[in-house]
Amino acid sequence: MALVEFINITPADSKCRELIARLRRRDTTLWSSDPDIQGKIENRLGWLDATTYMGRHSGRIIEFAEQIRAEGYQQTVLLGMGGSSLAPEVYAALIGAGSRSMALMVVDSTSPRYVRDVTEQCDNASTIFIVSSKSGTTAETRALEAHFFQWARSRFDRAQQQFIAITDPGSPLQSLAGERGYRETFLNPANIGGRFSALSFFGLVPAALAGADLKALREHMPDLSADSPLIVDACELGSAMGILCRRGKNKLTLHFSRSIAPVSAWIEQLIDESTGKSGTGLVVVPDEPRLAPDRYSTDRVFVVVECAGEPVDDAWVDQLAARGHPVMRWRMTGIDQLGAEFYKWEIATAIAGRELGINPFDEPDVNETKAMTRANLEQPRRGTSSSPQPPSALENLVNSARHGDYFAILAYLPPTPDNRRLLKDWGSRLTRHTGLPCCVGFGPRYLHSSGQLHKGGPDQGNFIVLTLDSDTDLSIPGQQHGFETLIQAQARGDLQVLKNRGRRVVHLQVNGQGVDLDSLTQTVP
Repeated sequence: MALVEFINITPADSKCRELIARLRRRDTTLWSSDPDIQGKIENRLGWLDATTYMGRHSGRIIEFAEQIRAEGYQQTVLLGMGGSSLAPEVYAALIGAGSRSMALMVVDSTSPRYVRDVTEQCDNASTIFIVSSKSGTTAETRALEAHFFQWARSRFDRAQQQFIAITDPGSPLQSLAGERGYRETFLNPANIGGRFSALSFFGLVPAALAGADLKALREHMPDLSADSPLIVDACELGSAMGILCRRGKNKLTLHFSRSIAPVSAWIEQLIDESTGKSGTGLVVVPDEPRLAPDRYSTDRVFVVVECAGEPVDDAWVDQLAARGHPVMRWRMTGIDQLGAEFYKWEIATAIAGRELGINPFDEPDVNETKAMTRANLEQPRRGTSSSPQPPSALENLVNSARHGDYFAILAYLPPTPDNRRLLKDWGSRLTRHTGLPCCVGFGPRYLHSSGQLHKGGPDQGNFIVLTLDSDTDLSIPGQQHGFETLIQAQARGDLQVLKNRGRRVVHLQVNGQGVDLDSLTQTVP
């Protein structure tokens, strides 16, 4: 029996069963006829073995987490970006406090104010630091590691025993962990890409420390080699997303029950980065305010996921369907299904990529911003194209938005609860005012997820880049520049790339000599 209800969509069951058979064979011709691209894809399909992987490694992870708790550690701080941080963030948000849990904090910002605030919260010897990077070369993670390792070593005896690494074999991070004497290094299979790594060491180690029951997660995992309704539904979900995107319905709007809403941020980075390329792509719209069905434009697709005891308003869903909007809905019975939910979306994303005629496992437009950031660090004052604009530029951007567009607020600000609330409320007002979806991303975090979509996807974005007029900095050990210089270089770099691509973008500066954030977010009715 199918688990997903498809409304105004006709899933193709027989086609999906054929695609599943090809997934089982690791048939790279699903995505490309080019032998070179096929070879690269072949080295990115390790995530398909998630069920077997969990069975092989969950015992080691559980034993490690139990040992950490037995030694009295009380919190975990994860330093990572993109695929290395977003799945752990979901685990941290969804797993409640209990005798087996430790507080888990994800640090994926280079804001000096935020890094300093987090550091002050770690001023004890009961913190475990996870340094998480597939390549081991991620600039943000390296900077954060350098800061926290030097800080911990200056305060605690045997501080190196408070650090563990998760990385690929042979990476610079593996070497660094050995040189510094890290407590443990978990080497992830190199054939698992970062955004598909939620069910590998990158997701499962922090999940276990946060208190997740890995045995229960594994019991609910489907086996790709078996006839599982969840696998069929995942394939039909992906086919539907890809086909609808080709027909102009590319705004994938997620409405999740409150207790599982954090999953939507992980889905956003998975789908945006995987499909946003070659001028096409799905724009994931998470955590949007619910509008009257007649306010939505015809480019919407709705995914409604309920958690037991938290039903979504059936009348509203019926009204969406009556307006002709495609709707897909299903129910999660509890957090133990989280691993299966991750796996479902990974398969769906891979199949959507096939329908769109793209390789969902690469990120061809990400390195351009990285290169521009490096150039800005070498010449901090180069160019004037990124100078902040007056607030009137925002009004012009909003008024010139077109049918089928979306807004993206890209904030190089401390990701504090207050800033998150202000920007979310501002995005909601933009949506109510224009009828267009608005996504909020904090930089540099979004560069490792939706940043690919913004540059390589359809030219439908209206980008509002916010930077902070800051008078504070925090040094990075071993570097000539500090965190403030780094985050400003990242903001300028992405601005320059967006402008080079002809994207519609405004740059506003907040606080200090710029605009007060609270006042700015009141400018749209």
